[in-house]
Amino acid sequence: MCLMAMCATLAARADVAIPQLTSRVTDLTGTLSGETVNRLELKLGAFDVATGVKISVLIVPTTQPADIEQYPIPVLDRSVVLIVAKNDRRAHIDVGSALAGPLPDAVTRRIVNESLTPHFEVGDYDGGVETATNAMMAVIEGDPLPETDKRWSDHEAGVAAAGPRLLVVGLLAVLLTSGLLAGRSRGWLAGGGGWQHLGPTRSVAAVFAGGGAETSVTSRWGRLLRHLAAPEWRTRRAFPATTRAAIESAIERAQQTHRGAISFVIETALAPLQVMSETSRRDRAALLFAWLKVWDTPRNNGVLIYVLQADRAVEIVADRGLADAVRQPEWEGVCRLMESHFRSGRYEAGALAGVDAVGSLLARQPPPPLPDRPTLL
Repeated sequence: MCLMAMCATLAARADVAIPQLTSRVTDLTGTLSGETVNRLELKLGAFDVATGVKISVLIVPTTQPADIEQYPIPVLDRSVVLIVAKNDRRAHIDVGSALAGPLPDAVTRRIVNESLTPHFEVGDYDGGVETATNAMMAVIEGDPLPETDKRWSDHEAGVAAAGPRLLVVGLLAVLLTSGLLAGRSRGWLAGGGGWQHLGPTRSVAAVFAGGGAETSVTSRWGRLLRHLAAPEWRTRRAFPATTRAAIESAIERAQQTHRGAISFVIETALAPLQVMSETSRRDRAALLFAWLKVWDTPRNNGVLIYVLQADRAVEIVADRGLADAVRQPEWEGVCRLMESHFRSGRYEAGALAGVDAVGSLLARQPPPPLPDRPTLL
């Protein structure tokens, strides 16, 4: 059986047409933009000169009948090849023997899963390839990948167990006596009017993307603990003034390519009464969508990006005018893209990727129809 399997693998390899890597970026599908290809060629060439490591990118329609991990591309000792099989929806990093130390399988899998795949899932192939190559170069130069932020990986970690309920009762007693139970939510927003503190809101109907509500008793108590324990300084550290300014600039750039409106809200935590009354992050996003008047655009094409730190989640609310131009899974993909960056501690990169992705989706909305007949005044 082993001999038969080996023969089948060798036969499959023999049937595969192997493209020649004549440049650092070989895109046989025409997926990458010319600007991105030129930028990668220059960046990877400079990296080769500085380190002696050659990184190549190969994008093919498919590697079939060979599995992508068995694709017989020649890889030299000090070289790395990022292989993307677009139609197969697969990607793999092939590493030369001299680089197996800094780029073991566990690291290359993380780069594919955390740096490349989230971009690809929303159709951002340029961003995915560039983010993955940047990650490879950083690791080869000795910079480890960012530690996974487990607070974004597991929404119910630890504190969702039933055990802490006595602690919660004590905390509630303290809060009741101190008048803090119905305190305000904590956060900031970015949009056309800059950064402001959040305040009271009202509801409005729209299209939603993101996580669902948390309804179980255990979940509610665990969520309360997370929101009570969420420090505002941690949000400020994740989204400092420079990052918030970068988000605002990204929104301004994006809005030059479309006729919609983008607002970006970052909130540390909800008030305890909001949590205990089972206000979900989607409910909160809907209220903010109304209060900020994101719906108040001439073409009903405003979009709210909402980050709730205590829930480790992203919600997007899009106005009804975008329902025909953008599918629900595409909004969901933007949420997952941002959360993937946040899990790796890349808060600014995740926020900017989200703004860029929303801007690209808004740009697809067709312009308003104008009369073909000339108007005589």
